[in-house]
Amino acid sequence: MNAIPAGDAARSPRVVLDPDQTVKAARTRLEATGVPGAPVVDKRGSLRGSVDLVALVAADQAAKSVIWRSTEPSSRRTTHSTMSLEF
Repeated sequence: MNAIPAGDAARSPRVVLDPDQTVKAARTRLEATGVPGAPVVDKRGSLRGSVDLVALVAADQAAKSVIWRSTEPSSRRTTHSTMSLEF
């Protein structure tokens, strides 16, 4: 088991979100597919971060900023239920 590379054990995500999707659209997609979270990948295929359903529900209901686990600096991470997932 120790000799197996992590890449060989990895699965493709069932849902990949686009940074241009709104919080509401991302929430709807995660709820419809029944997954708790998803990576956010730009058009070049670069991982921009990830988001989970708990954070999207909170942002959508309270219209507050989402807490992102991102590869981008926090100064570029803002969102609202009508704003995009861009960060």
